[in-house]
Amino acid sequence: RRYVYNSDTGTQRDRTLAIHASVELSLTFSYYRSTNKAREALQNAQESSGISVLLTGAMGRRTQFQTFDTPQLILKATSRTDVDGVAQAVEGLAPHDVPNPDPTLLNKLKLQEHQESSNLHIYDQALLLAFCLDVKNNNPRHGLTTEQMGPYVKRVLENANDWLVHSAGLLYRARLEAESSKTAERSAMQVQSLVDQYNDAEPGVPTRIRSMFLVNYPPWWDLSREMGEMFVTLGIAATALEVFERLELWENVIECYRIMEKVKKAEEIVVKQLEVRPTPELWCVLGDLTKDEAHYQTAWALSGNRYARAQRSYGRSAMLRHDYKQAIQSYSLALAINPLYPNAWFTLGCAALHEGDFDKALQAFSRVVQLEPEEGEAWANISSIYIKQGKPVEAFVALQEGLKIRHESWQMWHNLMYVAIDIAEYQQALHACNKLLDLQEKVELPTPVMGMLMRVVVEGLPLRSGESGSKLQKHLQDLFVRATSGTPNNAQLWHMYAELLGALGQHGQELDCKLKEVRALEVAGWERDQKAFQRAANANNELTRLYLAEKSSKSLYSAKLRLRGVIKKTEDLFGGLEEHKALVQLLKEVEEAEKPPSDQNSL
Repeated sequence: RRYVYNSDTGTQRDRTLAIHASVELSLTFSYYRSTNKAREALQNAQESSGISVLLTGAMGRRTQFQTFDTPQLILKATSRTDVDGVAQAVEGLAPHDVPNPDPTLLNKLKLQEHQESSNLHIYDQALLLAFCLDVKNNNPRHGLTTEQMGPYVKRVLENANDWLVHSAGLLYRARLEAESSKTAERSAMQVQSLVDQYNDAEPGVPTRIRSMFLVNYPPWWDLSREMGEMFVTLGIAATALEVFERLELWENVIECYRIMEKVKKAEEIVVKQLEVRPTPELWCVLGDLTKDEAHYQTAWALSGNRYARAQRSYGRSAMLRHDYKQAIQSYSLALAINPLYPNAWFTLGCAALHEGDFDKALQAFSRVVQLEPEEGEAWANISSIYIKQGKPVEAFVALQEGLKIRHESWQMWHNLMYVAIDIAEYQQALHACNKLLDLQEKVELPTPVMGMLMRVVVEGLPLRSGESGSKLQKHLQDLFVRATSGTPNNAQLWHMYAELLGALGQHGQELDCKLKEVRALEVAGWERDQKAFQRAANANNELTRLYLAEKSSKSLYSAKLRLRGVIKKTEDLFGGLEEHKALVQLLKEVEEAEKPPSDQNSL
């Protein structure tokens, strides 16, 4: 349902309710990973609010000792409604903004030109934070995504209008800064400050919960857990241990002891806690420590067959000992209870692949990309399944989706190259070949693929779009230039390149490529190996025919010298072979062609 304010009939209260409903709906959809519906709800909220939002650039500096301005991403946002007095409720009680201990970084961007920035309404600030979350949900986890999210948070933090909204802005910033080594320390300190402020006497409860449904802000225990995980990332395992023990998060406690290399101590704690109050989680933790699968079964039975983690752990253990049938059974049970685990779906898909159950594997990997659209490896596995099922078109589509995320994966480009050939997407096959050369400078492109592309151009085979393949002539020639420069000793590649040039009537370049083919075949010891000699002899035969076709004295002289050298080197070992006799006969033809026309007539 759309909650949009109508300015002709609605009141300010109607506007506020419409914005609140749309933002809350967006956060709910985001929680359940329905990103398209979440974005639609955000657009409704923006329409009701009337806030103008523009993500743009400005010249400025972000470090203390920077001597020149560089382009900076900033957000310009202006509320449509009057915001006078909205900050009075938190005056002097705003959440603590921890300064960055790194002296090289500025706390705020220093822009070349002053940017006018008005105060924003509280619900507009919450809306900007929801837009920030939308950027995260609709883009892969990447440094560029972090850079795009940052301006939304910075704009919100310019004014502390609401205790909870400002706290959420600080938390979002801390999460973004956790990705960088220069700001990771400030990130952990900021989260610790947000945890500590739960114990402050002021502000009171009404002020704190006023915007509770406008932001995605965690309760104390979740935020404390996040703080502990940040401490672990920073290598402060002992401090994190205290946090997790206070929260009775025994799995995290065990992980801290592992990091501190105190496995025995971890096991003692688990056994002690089991004596006090046995829980499925503790039995699973004990199973992780002792590698005893029986503990997972105990946890499963204790939970009344409802604790999914027990079956996931049992399935993981089965995968490690290559019992794929048991892994499929365990992960299927776990995912029937809690299906929002993309890693579990991925492992189930891998186990099904090992068992040859392609339908189950396809279902599992499809669920992975539904939950995590940027999971490139899952797209690659989906394409592999389609290839095995003889569905190249579906495989092609899956590979294209996967390459949007993992565009540096040479394996996926390699598969795309073959699949594109199968479905006559020859232009995409050419593109895949070029990408392989970009990623691996000295890669040898497959001979069957290059041969097929050559046929497409020479014979004008139809593309999938119905157009003639001859339109790819220049692209294929450019590809051959790149491929031969990277692997100059690939005789087959030079042979195909020469054949292509000959078919296109470019005989001068054809002769040059054929000569390079011969040189590539005449590697060390070729004159003592029969098969190597036969390949070289055939290539020399073709090269000489090209020389004869040119009929220039220079070409004939070059042909004569080359043939004499080859014949002399190989006559002792291979003089009786047909290939050698053909070279001898060809030498006579060259010598005959060299004679003046008068001499030939007299003969």
